[in-house]
Amino acid sequence: MMLQKNNSTTALRHTRNFIKSNNHTNIILVSAPHRYDFMQSSCVNNEIRSFNRKLIKSVRAYLHASILELSNNRKLFTNHGLHLNGLGKEVLSKQMVSLTYAVPDRKKDPQIVLRWNSDLGYTDTLHQGRVTNRTSTRTKKTPSTKSDNFLW
Repeated sequence: MMLQKNNSTTALRHTRNFIKSNNHTNIILVSAPHRYDFMQSSCVNNEIRSFNRKLIKSVRAYLHASILELSNNRKLFTNHGLHLNGLGKEVLSKQMVSLTYAVPDRKKDPQIVLRWNSDLGYTDTLHQGRVTNRTSTRTKKTPSTKSDNFLW
């Protein structure tokens, strides 16, 4: 994902649409990594920090999606600072495994249980054999007839 082109809002929108359209499966998203080939205060790194904050906020709303935040430890990246090194990949894979095992343990929203009328002490007159006919007090319009030649 290219965040240096100021398209983070588009990336967030596409990510949310992907999460919404795939609600039948668990999704693990990884935050965008810090770019060590740029200065700490560069506009790209500021955009990455902003994007990660917005991503965490938007993913929080979905139960089937979770986010894995990458560590900003410089030792986990290669010398040029753009890619994860062997240790970084190992740490990332261990985090993914632990998150994968933790996903089924997440609590879902509590179910709302509705009680039946019989549980509340009410009796249902419809099922006791009595059917009531309703009458309407609304004035009804008479049906209009259409001619065979509807254009004239």
